[in-house]
Amino acid sequence: GGNWTGTPAFDPLAGYVRLDGAGAKTVSGSPTFYHLEVRDGVKTFTAPAHVKGNVNVVSGTLDADAALSVDGAVTVQGSANFDAGVATHRVALDWTSSAAGAAVTGTGTVEFTGNGTTSTGASSLPNMLVSGGNRVMYDSNVTGNLSMTGGSFAVYDSHTVTVQGSASFTGGVFTGNYEYNSPQILDVNGDFYMGATCSDLSADAWIYCAGNWSATTAFNPHAGYVSLRGTGA
Repeated sequence: GGNWTGTPAFDPLAGYVRLDGAGAKTVSGSPTFYHLEVRDGVKTFTAPAHVKGNVNVVSGTLDADAALSVDGAVTVQGSANFDAGVATHRVALDWTSSAAGAAVTGTGTVEFTGNGTTSTGASSLPNMLVSGGNRVMYDSNVTGNLSMTGGSFAVYDSHTVTVQGSASFTGGVFTGNYEYNSPQILDVNGDFYMGATCSDLSADAWIYCAGNWSATTAFNPHAGYVSLRGTGA
C-alpha cells in the first residue's frame, strides 16, 4: 500500500505486482514489471516504466505522468481511471476501456505498436497513434486526434470510431473487409489527411469527414464511401 521504487536489478520474467491501498502513492526509479495491477487510490508514475505483460486498472487511478511501454494489453475496468497525462504511452496488444464507468483522462497519446484490438465504448482516448501492427477497432472515441504512420487500421463490422479532432494517416494501410459486410464507420469531426494505402475495403465501409479532406494517390479504394459532411466553407 506504499510507494514503489524500482531499480534495473528487478527485471521479472513472470508474475504480478499489485499496487493497492488508498491515498496517493508514487512509482519512481527505474520501474519494470511483468504484469501490473492497480487497485484503489492514485498511483502516480513519475518515471518511465516498462511492463512486459499486461496492465489491469481494477479501481482507483493509474496516473501516468511519465511514459509507459506495455508489451501486452491494457484493461481499464469499471469505475477505474487511466490518466494519460501529457506523455505518449506505447501499447503492443489490446486496449479495453469499454466497461461502464471506466475513464481515460489527460491529453497524452496512446500509441499502438503491434497486433491488437481497441475498444473504448463510451469512454475515450485523448489522442491515438497507430505506428505498427494490425489495429482492429471496435466502438471507440478519440477526443483529440487520430494518426497512423505504419501498420494497418480497420473498423470492425457494425462498429463506429468517432474522432473529435482531426485524422492524419501518413503511412500504413486503411483496410477492413469482414464477413458480415455491415457498416464500418470512421467519423472524423475535423480535417482528414489520407496518405495511407487502401486494401480490401468492404462495400459498406464509411469515412465521414466534417472538415477539410486531403488525400494522396496512395489512397485508391475499390469499395466503400467517403462522406464530406461538414457545414460552412
